[in-house]
Amino acid sequence: MNKTAITIVLMLFGLTTVLNGCMGDNIAGYKFIRANIPYKGLFDGVNKPERLYFMDENNPYRSCSGVVSGLKFKKLFFTDGDITFNVISDECGQLVNKANVIHTQGGIHCEISPQDRGYFRKALKQIKNGSIVEVQGIWVEDRGHKSDYWRELHPLTQLVIKK
Repeated sequence: MNKTAITIVLMLFGLTTVLNGCMGDNIAGYKFIRANIPYKGLFDGVNKPERLYFMDENNPYRSCSGVVSGLKFKKLFFTDGDITFNVISDECGQLVNKANVIHTQGGIHCEISPQDRGYFRKALKQIKNGSIVEVQGIWVEDRGHKSDYWRELHPLTQLVIKK
């Protein structure tokens, strides 16, 4: 069974896995670069996970598609080293609150933890502000900020660059 067939089977059963890190395909003018992280504890490797509150404990995963803005590759020396960006669309707007409107241009804030960068390496070489992406991650409210608690997909578990 080839890698594509295995991926389709795994996706049908709602499982995520890593098949040689990530995959890329060109389909009808769209560039698909998919990255998945393997199953792990929900907050493994997340800096100060006690500040993150599940928005839905029974079903913590959420996904949406939209346009990337505010992309930042943070240095490990000065911050927790997460790669952060916002995904903006009407679809993602269902996941945000007033603080997101103020601080993330109304988008859902997404974070890739340092230990997960390897799984996303191919996608991270391609992503830029303005990219059209689909993201999946743990839907949380980050209460580690002094006043406004915005909502995030943190950690991100899947990133598909569509264009």
